[in-house]
Amino acid sequence: MFFLRIKSKVKLAMVRFCMAQPNVGINYTAREVEKLVDNAFATLNRFTGVTVTPAAVEGYTLYANGKKVGKSFHDLAKNVGIISDSAVFLGTLFNEEKSDVISGKQITHCYDLFYDDAYDEIRMVYRVEISDDDFTAVYRAEVFGFEKFDLFDFIRAAALQIADMLEKKRKKEDF
Repeated sequence: MFFLRIKSKVKLAMVRFCMAQPNVGINYTAREVEKLVDNAFATLNRFTGVTVTPAAVEGYTLYANGKKVGKSFHDLAKNVGIISDSAVFLGTLFNEEKSDVISGKQITHCYDLFYDDAYDEIRMVYRVEISDDDFTAVYRAEVFGFEKFDLFDFIRAAALQIADMLEKKRKKEDF
């Protein structure tokens, strides 16, 4: 699907997500938040023809040598950990990486931002990724709010991440 076709849905879902955060609804009207999101998303109009593909977001994924492991899981066990069946990745926020020299593991903590096409909402997922030379384990848990949510920083960071994701996809599609 083309991103510009779902852009207005993503913007409205972003407004609803922001309004659901602590103190945003007290300090700002929905119209004020909508104007902020509109202004931030105005630069995304240049990404005509860029496609995005909804994918499943799993609560736990294991990779070995870059390939996903666990396709042989029983269907019931596999579906228990599904956060979304139809999510469009928008970006990664608040990324923090640590390396353990002794064990050779790299640990990443971050928040991934998704647009859930099935439910027409923004989903924020806390991700912990632990990797070494052979394996990568990814743990995800959905979060619904931030205690110290900064409306302006969040909208700015989200718009920049979405633009970056679309730019990468456009370059990939040009080849």
